[in-house]
Amino acid sequence: MKDSTAVFRTEKRRQIFWGSLAVLSFCVMLAAAGMARQAGTGKPVSGIPTGSVQEENTEDFEMPGDTEGSGAASGNSVSDEQMPAKPEGDAGGEDIKNEAVQGGEIEDEVPADNAAGENSEPEETPMIAFTFDDGPYTPVTNRIIDVLSEYGAGATFFVVGSRIEQYSDTLKRTYESGFEVASHTWSHDDLNKLSEDKIREEFERTEEKLNQYVPVGHVLARPPYGNANETVRSVADTALINWSLDSQDWKTRDSQSIIDHVLATVKDGDVILMHDLYECTAEAVEYLVPELMARGYRIVSVSELFASRGRELEKGEIYRNALE
Repeated sequence: MKDSTAVFRTEKRRQIFWGSLAVLSFCVMLAAAGMARQAGTGKPVSGIPTGSVQEENTEDFEMPGDTEGSGAASGNSVSDEQMPAKPEGDAGGEDIKNEAVQGGEIEDEVPADNAAGENSEPEETPMIAFTFDDGPYTPVTNRIIDVLSEYGAGATFFVVGSRIEQYSDTLKRTYESGFEVASHTWSHDDLNKLSEDKIREEFERTEEKLNQYVPVGHVLARPPYGNANETVRSVADTALINWSLDSQDWKTRDSQSIIDHVLATVKDGDVILMHDLYECTAEAVEYLVPELMARGYRIVSVSELFASRGRELEKGEIYRNALE
């Protein structure tokens, strides 16, 4: 009897203990939940059953840059100025910044370097004239015409009148290929040693013969050896064209020497003297034309060179470089 009473009391104390502990735990949890609500978090305290999973409350969450009182849940969209910039190349015309739109139209942005150069004057292209004396001579003249035509270059051919009949086909090809044909007198004599009548005959006879084969009309002339004293100048009924750069093909008869000399001395406005008599000249021209063009030069006829520089060619006057 004594033992059963002791067991009953022990069991009773255990029940009271666990009951009190359960009540205490419940009270603690209720107190924690109340504090959480008062703090305004709006989240249930972990461990308290709610009957369903609760979504995160966003009513009081502000987007970066939002004005006070507006939020993601309010239905207001973030302004264009506050949106992060799109990556370069990203499409979507609706997101283009308002600053780039004026009057409803998107303005193209002009790079600073383009805008700066828009009104600047382009630099004048350097120009030179190729001239060929003493022809025509078919084997050489045709090679020179071929390379000039291939690259769209110009030239002036100063023809010796006494050679026209023999090489008339080459003369015609020269003219029909678009090159300037001019006079190098009839006999290639030194005009300074001739009388006025003989000087006049040298010019007139050559021009007349030229026009029998090609309709060149009145042409420019180059006095043999570049010699033109006062008498020659007074008789000449056309401009006299000498040169400012002698290729020295007549002297060296070597294509590499011609190339080296021309490339070392050429300058804007030069009239370059060559002869369509020598194979070495044709070979040099085949190299010089593309090389000079690659260096920025335009190769033209004498008339085009002086016209491009605004210089009128007057009869009886001697001309060399178009810029001098």
